[in-house]
Amino acid sequence: MQTIIHHFTSFRVFSDEAAAAASGSGDVSPFKSTVKLRTEEGQLIQIDSLEMPVGVKKVLHELDLDSTGIVDEKNLEDSLRKEKSLNSSEMPYKHLPACIQEVMREWDADGSGMVGVSELSAAAHAYKKVQQEGRMMRKIIAGMALVILLLMCGMFALSWAAAELAKEMTGNDDAVMANKQGVVVKVSSSDFEMSPDGTLIIRGAGEVNATCPANQTCRRLEAASSKLQVAASETPRRLSSTLPDASFKELKSLTLKDNSGRALKVTITSFQRLYLRSSKCGSVIHLSGDHGRLTLDDYAQGSAGWQDMTADEQMEAYVKDAGMEGLFEDEGGFLTVPGVIVEDGKVYKTWTEELVKSASLTAYMSHYAMHPFQRELRLKRTGDPIIQAKIEAKGKVGYRCLVETPQKATISSAAENALPSLEFRGVVVENGTVLRHWRMDPMGDLERAGNMDAHEMQVAMMEAGLIPNVVDYFDVDTDPSGKFESGQPYRVRMYSTVSGSKVDTTKQYVEIVSLPSAFEIPGMFEYFNVSFLDDGCRFSRELQQMVNQSNMSNVTAAASMLLEEVEMLNRTNRSSTDENFKVPPEIYPWSEFPNTIAWTFDELKRQHI
Repeated sequence: MQTIIHHFTSFRVFSDEAAAAASGSGDVSPFKSTVKLRTEEGQLIQIDSLEMPVGVKKVLHELDLDSTGIVDEKNLEDSLRKEKSLNSSEMPYKHLPACIQEVMREWDADGSGMVGVSELSAAAHAYKKVQQEGRMMRKIIAGMALVILLLMCGMFALSWAAAELAKEMTGNDDAVMANKQGVVVKVSSSDFEMSPDGTLIIRGAGEVNATCPANQTCRRLEAASSKLQVAASETPRRLSSTLPDASFKELKSLTLKDNSGRALKVTITSFQRLYLRSSKCGSVIHLSGDHGRLTLDDYAQGSAGWQDMTADEQMEAYVKDAGMEGLFEDEGGFLTVPGVIVEDGKVYKTWTEELVKSASLTAYMSHYAMHPFQRELRLKRTGDPIIQAKIEAKGKVGYRCLVETPQKATISSAAENALPSLEFRGVVVENGTVLRHWRMDPMGDLERAGNMDAHEMQVAMMEAGLIPNVVDYFDVDTDPSGKFESGQPYRVRMYSTVSGSKVDTTKQYVEIVSLPSAFEIPGMFEYFNVSFLDDGCRFSRELQQMVNQSNMSNVTAAASMLLEEVEMLNRTNRSSTDENFKVPPEIYPWSEFPNTIAWTFDELKRQHI
């Protein structure tokens, strides 16, 4: 049952006398109102004209809520309704916005359009209950998550323990498998087994009928022979021509690498060693294979360069087809020493030489770029035997006088006792000078003379491209400048036509002058401006051994005579008497030595400062 509380306004009626008494004063101020009271008959009566207390008049005046100046039954009802709403326990919501009405309607249990105190209290209790239930639900979820986590950890620990207990073998720190008692596990190969005689064979090959068991899949190797065969091990080595022949007998293949990291394996079928005085280490090695021949002198440097190894035409073509063109070519990535030039990919040694020739004596004065303040004088007695005196000169003083038997040029030795022949190749013109071109074939001369067997070494060197096998000779036919006379030599070129050979020597005649008289030793010294010797001459090691053995042959006699003629020069002996004197360095035309560079630098400062 819903209780509705109504509040009514109590009216107390005061008389005029009572109001005057309450005011504490005898004076009563008159109340004036323009409001009229409408009766049931519709008449309008002025409130001031009614005979009633002033307080009642004021109440009737206040009932004019709409300020129309007329108080009727409607004003009274509105006033009572307003008063009721102000003191009611229910709140209407119909006048509120629609969104608020929708919320209020959820709380209006009886659908009266008003929400009472009890309904609001029930809504508050319901909200509080929902909050309590939410907090409880969060606690329940957190507890369930904790329980699930504990269950998962327990399951993991139980699974790990079960797996460990199920293991029959484990591995230790040394990666060795052992069982629980510590005994090392032994296993066998599924592909191989050991036969009774100790031979490793394919598994099942020892049985007469080796078949796969039923309902099983077997993996077996099949081969014509049941025995396991392996290839021989190969040991990589640095290749050098100084290795013994036993090493080259074991050489089966050679791997060539270029600077970009590409590699090419070359099969080696045979080798041949040639002993050459002109080689770097006394001998060269020919390595022959299915794709051509390689020639090794000193060390093969691998990817750093193959300047000590040459290839024939067939091998170069094979290397080129493999995409490694230029493996044996010099790329020019180096700094040449003075006197060495590079032209068209070839390296040449250059020097200037002045030659004076008489009937029995030939003198050579050589100038090298590596030694700008020194000269090398060679006095060579022609005939049999040939004896030579070599002197290193600085200014007018000669040093390191040596009498020796000069090494005969290899090509001259090859042509000895042969029948030299010159083939006319035509006429060429250079800078207006008309030249005749002649060619000599040393190999053909030896064949025609029948001396191939006697000069086996020279023939082998020619075939290997280590010495020239062609000589081109140019003499002057017509020189409009008048510098050369007809028939005088102009150029001599000696080279090899073997593929990969770098042998190429050119002698260019700059000027040929006829001397007025025959020159002997004193005249040669005077012509080349050499007037003194720092010390006496000495014999070479070979000649000194012959002299010590009292072997007075034609060689020793000619050498002693030449030594006496040279020693006729005056002596300075500064190297043995002056401690502060620095002897000029020994001439090495194609090598740089610290003492040579330092001496040349000091000489430059002394002459130009």
